[in-house]
Amino acid sequence: MTPSIENRTPANAAELRRVVTLVALLNLAYFGVEFVVAISIGSVSLKFHARPRQHPLPLSLTGSGALAINLTCALMLARYRAHAGSLTKAAFLSARNDSLANIAIIGAASGRRRGNLAT
Repeated sequence: MTPSIENRTPANAAELRRVVTLVALLNLAYFGVEFVVAISIGSVSLKFHARPRQHPLPLSLTGSGALAINLTCALMLARYRAHAGSLTKAAFLSARNDSLANIAIIGAASGRRRGNLAT
């Protein structure tokens, strides 16, 4: 697929750099949020032999925030996913797929919360 001439302009490259920088900063900032939540709930992903504890509400809220960040990043990158010579398509697909995983996390946490209410 041959890129259009507009994808090669300096203005377009500068805009792409701005979007990629913003996407990186959003992901880095939300990593901090996820790490703090993981520590506060005693996430098993941070421990070697640990018995998992259930914390559906913090997981739902963190998953919702991650979904918002990933959808925002996917929307920002969608415009550049066909940009020649870049990894923006991979970044777009990653953000999109992470959004689907976030939906699954929210669903699992919601189901767990309902299960805790029933017992």
